[in-house]
Amino acid sequence: MSHSLAYAWFVKKEGVAKNPSIQHLAGEFADLLSIAQDLAFTSAAARRISTLNEDDNEGVLLRSLWWASIVAYRRCFTSGRGHGLVKRSRLIVPEATIEELSPSMREIHDLALKEANEHVAHRVDDQLGQMPISLLFHTDESGSDEVAGVVALGATNIGPPAARAEMLADLADYLKGVIDALAVNKQRLILDQASTLLAE
Repeated sequence: MSHSLAYAWFVKKEGVAKNPSIQHLAGEFADLLSIAQDLAFTSAAARRISTLNEDDNEGVLLRSLWWASIVAYRRCFTSGRGHGLVKRSRLIVPEATIEELSPSMREIHDLALKEANEHVAHRVDDQLGQMPISLLFHTDESGSDEVAGVVALGATNIGPPAARAEMLADLADYLKGVIDALAVNKQRLILDQASTLLAE
């Protein structure tokens, strides 16, 4: 192949790779791979909860695993900037997939998102996210009142029972299967369109 033909072939291949449609599809493919990774992490972290033992007396490991798993899960349903060179919104798990969940799986889905949104990512939960400050009063024998101290009363939900964490892991595994299938289809579209462009 002559130098000029080789250069023309290189330019053509570069044109295929830089085609806006190919770049758009590639970004969506990357989004799906990213969602699949988050779901795989959600499952792994949630399943690890059942292996914790008495060494986690203060709940540090349970809280770390649970909070990390539901934040990763939440990322699969929040759109932001998509991957790739084309400016667009990031793909999320399709709403139709969530609508088809069984009632028990839908309940776990809703609970995980609610807890991530209202307790972990944002502190808006009235019961578990507040830190009420109270004054203590003391009445002595003569009947006189005095301020005896200040007390902070707070509660933190460190994590669910292992069975509920296992249900989230099962749900994440199921959704990952759906996303993996979408990613395979997206990859096929990229290959088909790139092959067509290269043949032109």
